[in-house]
Amino acid sequence: MKLRPYQKKALVGIREWWDQGDLDALAVLPTGGGKTILFAALGQELRREGLDRVLILAHRKELVKQAAAKWRKVDPGESVGIYMGQRKELHAAVIAASVDSCYPDVYREEPCASCYEEPAPGEKKKKRPRGAGCEACSEEGVRSVFVRYGRLRELPLGEIDLIIVDEAHHVTPESRYTEIIKAIREVNPSALALYVTATPFREDRKGFGWLVNGVAYYTTISSLIEG
Repeated sequence: MKLRPYQKKALVGIREWWDQGDLDALAVLPTGGGKTILFAALGQELRREGLDRVLILAHRKELVKQAAAKWRKVDPGESVGIYMGQRKELHAAVIAASVDSCYPDVYREEPCASCYEEPAPGEKKKKRPRGAGCEACSEEGVRSVFVRYGRLRELPLGEIDLIIVDEAHHVTPESRYTEIIKAIREVNPSALALYVTATPFREDRKGFGWLVNGVAYYTTISSLIEG
């Protein structure tokens, strides 16, 4: 598929950003600007150069399906799968995933039994005074108890060389996106990340300064109209 001139500029800008040693690239294109086609073409190019596997993250099932469909259109010969709900097509080189399906291990918090003294007959349990040196919970009074394994464990984390986040304005420091990226980079520290969005502001109206060091590519709808 032939890219438009601005998409070619975006592709070059993103690659130059990574070439400078920064793993996290942000691209801002307006709605209808062909973000999905852009990142599919970029991924195709990198895959041909030896990049291992790609993970696309989106928050809605329509976006997950769209990403997979557009990638197949850009590169019909590529192995593209979906990880969402009952679909676990983890054999694919390119995996389009629902961020909610990639949840980590689940824990619950409960009172730490070691922080309570055995009561005398007829008395309620008493909490030990802080500083008593509880090693079970580091004196917090609660401990985390494992409930079940998360689906994040199923992903081939160590093989993912490129993470693409669609509609990246949904990413916050406490979000599931951040947990997933952290898990990947714990086993593959050199994994690249591309964040694409139509707005340079997050849902909480804050910027991306905590996530990226700048914008690799930016254009507006008026610029596209002007050609």
